[in-house]
Amino acid sequence: MRKLFPLFLLLMICRLDSIAQYTLWSIGSANDTITSPTPCTLLMGGATEDDQAMTKFLQYADHGDIVVIRTSGADGYNTYLYSDLGVQVNSVQTILIPSIADANDSFVVQTVRNAEALWIAGGDQWTYVSNWKNTALNAAINHLINVRHVPVGGTSAGMAIMSEFYNSAQGGSAQSPVVLANPYDPTVTIGSSDFLHNSFLNDMITDTHFDYYNRQGRLMTFIARAWKDSNRKINAIACDEYTGVFIDTNYKATVFGGKPSADDNAYFLRVDCAGNNAIESCVSGTPLNWKQDSTVVKVYKIQSDSSGTQYFDLRNFGTNPTYTNNGGTWQDWWVNQGTFNFKPGTALLCTPLTLLDEEESTLRVTVSPNPFYSSVQLELNLSAAASLRWVVSDMAGRIVLISGGFKKYQKGYTGQTIEFNSPLRQGVYVLEIQNESGESIIHRLIKQ
Repeated sequence: MRKLFPLFLLLMICRLDSIAQYTLWSIGSANDTITSPTPCTLLMGGATEDDQAMTKFLQYADHGDIVVIRTSGADGYNTYLYSDLGVQVNSVQTILIPSIADANDSFVVQTVRNAEALWIAGGDQWTYVSNWKNTALNAAINHLINVRHVPVGGTSAGMAIMSEFYNSAQGGSAQSPVVLANPYDPTVTIGSSDFLHNSFLNDMITDTHFDYYNRQGRLMTFIARAWKDSNRKINAIACDEYTGVFIDTNYKATVFGGKPSADDNAYFLRVDCAGNNAIESCVSGTPLNWKQDSTVVKVYKIQSDSSGTQYFDLRNFGTNPTYTNNGGTWQDWWVNQGTFNFKPGTALLCTPLTLLDEEESTLRVTVSPNPFYSSVQLELNLSAAASLRWVVSDMAGRIVLISGGFKKYQKGYTGQTIEFNSPLRQGVYVLEIQNESGESIIHRLIKQ
């Protein structure tokens, strides 16, 4: 990582001009280093970090330079990451970035872009959304994730903004009793697809401090709102305090924490793919009602420990949830007239997709170019009008792009462009075109 500051061990810089007022604290070497970090994502539920999870995070940085960003607080991570965990790194820099001007400052942006690992501290996620979204810093973070493929992670508010869907907290902290009574309470402000782009967390929302604030009800509300407002059945990861979820390139989400001395847990939520899971009522001013047969959301709960052997396979959020998990138990969650409920449950059991033979279908599809770089063009030929939507997944079954709701197409030829605005890794992807009867046509896409 190229250094942009004249220091050897410890330096604090404060810019006090009208353009930017960031603060930088740094510890470590001022010499450049070239390393080969391994991509991963680490989610921490708040309070103090789990040392085992943070140690693994630093190991994936391959002795490089660690950057911590935040909008409040100070340099508490520097010594902890530089020396306390016993993993050799070249330097640790913490940058206080409390304004849009700071988030567009060239020094700040270049420092972040050059990192071998990025950690987003806790705080108030609305200050992250309001000051960082759509800035040069936002682009730099996505560059680290999708171009340089370095380790990224966050705790508390830093975890809350990591996923494709997020609650911005613009209206303050959402409280379960309040939002269950009114899922359109002003504290529920769901953003999506417009901030951080991390393929590990596509089609997902995260929540933190889960045990301390009894946040099961609000997370169910977030998921219901995403479905109601965006027509997306999203998944979720939630962490108790002192609990970490380490996600590697095999989509294994390993849980670290304090068992047996503490009852700290991680939760992996998916809308049930069997039976009736429709929301009965999600409207403003009326209690959320989402119960059906009391199995509307399936939850895999793992009590965390230091072994690194307990995990959830995130490929079970895909179209074929048959992958092995370890160390947890299944629960069923539902909401009855504004009251959250749960019970011991059974594992996901999804019905395989019905695939149509195009020779027997009313739909013919041509895809070009294939291989592709950033977009593909669909040429649809329908022998009868139909409502369709499309989903693009990676080979692990994780959704990387979705059209949203069903769109009505008329009989005959029509074109549809799919733009991949977030960078994709090279490889093979699956395009699934679905009709409202649950039938699908599959095409394989090759990303160059």
